[in-house]
Amino acid sequence: MLSPEFVPAHVLKVWRLVLVGFTLAGFAPISAQPKYNIVDLGTLAGPGQFEESIAFGINNSGQAVGSSQIATGQLRAFRTAPNSPINRATDNLGVLGPDSTLSQVESEAFGINNSGQVVGWSRASDGNSHAFRWNGAMTDLGSLGGSFPSSVATRINDSGQTVGWSSTASGPQHAFRTAPNSPINPATDDLGTLGTDSLAYGINAAGQVTGYSFANDAFRAFRTAPNSPINPSTDNLGTLGGAYSKGLGITNSGEVVGYSPTATTGFPPEAFRTARNSPINPADDLGVSGDQGAIISISSSGQYVVGRGLNGPFLVRGGAVYDLRSLIPANSGFGNLTPFAVNDGGQIAGYATLASGAQHAVRLDPSQ
Repeated sequence: MLSPEFVPAHVLKVWRLVLVGFTLAGFAPISAQPKYNIVDLGTLAGPGQFEESIAFGINNSGQAVGSSQIATGQLRAFRTAPNSPINRATDNLGVLGPDSTLSQVESEAFGINNSGQVVGWSRASDGNSHAFRWNGAMTDLGSLGGSFPSSVATRINDSGQTVGWSSTASGPQHAFRTAPNSPINPATDDLGTLGTDSLAYGINAAGQVTGYSFANDAFRAFRTAPNSPINPSTDNLGTLGGAYSKGLGITNSGEVVGYSPTATTGFPPEAFRTARNSPINPADDLGVSGDQGAIISISSSGQYVVGRGLNGPFLVRGGAVYDLRSLIPANSGFGNLTPFAVNDGGQIAGYATLASGAQHAVRLDPSQ
């Protein structure tokens, strides 16, 4: 698994803007490092055709979702079988709008639950980007309203509740949370804000949502109560001492990960992980710093955290920070490794660059 810069003209390019680095402060000793095998998931295009794919999400069965170029160069959402590469014959999830090589109709998948339901966005027949839920077929989730209605879905829990953000009748983007396996209902699903705009990036089994909202001239991370809208008096998580914060993931226990500058650093901000259902505390600083575009993800159990920084990708496990590149076999042939999601078994989804220069979705499987 953003703000005014995250307009889903092509959300793949948007998420790349998020991939700005961390400076890793103090990796764990080599003797304590876990090990991973890296698996090339391939693409939806044939050999020698367009060579670009990214995995944005992974469930506990090892099913990865993301986007890939097809033979025409357009992007299509994909979902793999458990612990399998992309199958061109079965894994293309399609689009909401007319499938024309001239219309630039595209789709991307960002989240998957343990039942294999997938959420993301697709260009729809009205020309706008609409959130979708896929469960054997792609369903348009609609929007919260607006003259040019658009929406993006980022995550889905095992109950089928979907979160993301959408245009509204009043203009600003608002975070939403749907009822289980239902479209967006403007009357009930608008989560509101801490001030103006809001975006949702994570949902747990209890229906708590995290993301960030613009308040008092800065972004603030939020965490809602279960199945409740944003409450400005209780849900603002504060900061590590600096000007802003953003929430990007949440565990089933209500721990939130994201980033925020400290009172002394200002820039770059620090990655944080809150205590359960608690605001950001200076002790929540993970000791990993990066600029305001940094991405971070946490497993629903809270055992694993992944992200990427200027000095490379990282894994946090058991309180220790590891350079993810040192955990895969030497001379693997993969470069620019970028993690996007991690499941409760420690499997990681993301992308890497092949020796040929092609960018492929990858899955990292723990080997010890």
